[in-house]
Amino acid sequence: MSKNLTDRILELKPKENTEDQLFMENYYKELIQHCFLFALSHTSFFDYTAFHGGTCLRIVDKINRFSEDLDFISTQPNTTSEKFTDFLNKAVDYLTNRGLPLEIKHNNLNNNVLKFWIKEDTVVKNFLSENPKYALQNGKIRIKIEIDIEPPSGSTFKDSKIKFPENFNIKIQDYSSSFSGKLHAILCREFFYKSDSYIKGRDYFDLDWYLTHQIQPNYELLKNALFKAGPYKGKDLQVTKDWLHAELKNKLKKLNWELAKDDMRNFLLNTPLEHIESILSSEPMIDKLEKNFS
Repeated sequence: MSKNLTDRILELKPKENTEDQLFMENYYKELIQHCFLFALSHTSFFDYTAFHGGTCLRIVDKINRFSEDLDFISTQPNTTSEKFTDFLNKAVDYLTNRGLPLEIKHNNLNNNVLKFWIKEDTVVKNFLSENPKYALQNGKIRIKIEIDIEPPSGSTFKDSKIKFPENFNIKIQDYSSSFSGKLHAILCREFFYKSDSYIKGRDYFDLDWYLTHQIQPNYELLKNALFKAGPYKGKDLQVTKDWLHAELKNKLKKLNWELAKDDMRNFLLNTPLEHIESILSSEPMIDKLEKNFS
């Protein structure tokens, strides 16, 4: 019989000998993210969606930072919110039967982006009983789930294998499409949050990864995303390589890099702060941009 998933999680100790409470919370949150994806793979969820975003980059490609949310896009038009809710409820039931009970809250089911929260306290309680010096926030691990049921058209996909808690397959955006999603976030996030002071350093840490790996964006998807919502909606422009190069370069020159570094400090894995300093700064990022767009 398969081992209780709570036991599996608690047995998988971090390689790092850390006293950092935030690190431990992020570490166990990530293992629970793996388990929830595993449970979703036991439904037909990935016949209707694809995993994408920063957490996908972390779990699938092992980018060297922690992440927060599980983000998905619908791949089947006109799939109802009730159907997605049913998949998530079945995943929760599956994990409960495997010894990892979760709570799920349906936060917003009336917009184009469905929002859910899952909460876990069994792993937390077991961990804290053995490590009383820690005090995880609210005594629970909370993970937000978002499903975009009307994403911009143009994405392309691939299958990917994940190995924890067991081998399983999921559908994800391919690199070109996921890069376009990240570029849309970089170019538009401040508009959506209506604040120039909201800088998500993880966006630029991820940008460095895409540029280092010389990934080229899916321009059709990027164009559709920019024209669908945000500051470029309704504008008469050609989304070309030259245009994107100029927009990104301008963005990188003006960015408040100190705010970007402040955000990244909450998601460090085993990356020295000095390395973050060398990545999240204007000159080295623009240098990589020039090489990737040459």
